[in-house]
Amino acid sequence: MATAISNPTTTTATAARPRPSDGRESRVGRLPIGLLWPALSALRPPDGWVSAGLLALNMIIVVWSVEVADWAPTPSLALVILLGLLAALLLARIPVWGVFLLPAGLLLGAGVVIWQLSAAAPDDLQVDTAAQLFYRLGLWLHAARSEGISIDPLPFAAGLTIAAWLSGLLAGWAFSSGNGFPPAGSVWVWSA
Repeated sequence: MATAISNPTTTTATAARPRPSDGRESRVGRLPIGLLWPALSALRPPDGWVSAGLLALNMIIVVWSVEVADWAPTPSLALVILLGLLAALLLARIPVWGVFLLPAGLLLGAGVVIWQLSAAAPDDLQVDTAAQLFYRLGLWLHAARSEGISIDPLPFAAGLTIAAWLSGLLAGWAFSSGNGFPPAGSVWVWSA
């Protein structure tokens, strides 16, 4: 009876060899790309993802210059503007007339601004809760109405955060609503 002798130099362990990929799994966390691709295709802006990325980069550069100027301690304006762009991208995909969707974007923005100013505010603003945020904004409004003086940086930080949300939402809406951007020369006509 003959026995088979195995040569250790020619045998390979099948457990150590990686399985051939069928192309439907990503390497990051083994997420099925089959689910990611339809989502990216459904949310694809009319002008494409590269244009959306360039718009986001442009908006981040603008708010970065405001943050570097250090006019007031603010939460991350880049995060606020990116959330505004994302909200506009999602809202523009809903098949409802835009007059009804933009107020929804404004309400969503109010929530994001309150969240950023109360929960993610820098320590210089000294805001712990939304109630404290509204109280200090009320004090500023009272000082403005009674011709008083307020040196609180919170109202200015709130204004910058609101402006960042509105910029992201409106730029994202103009970009992703399907009409595309107006020609560059039309901006001169609108400003006249």
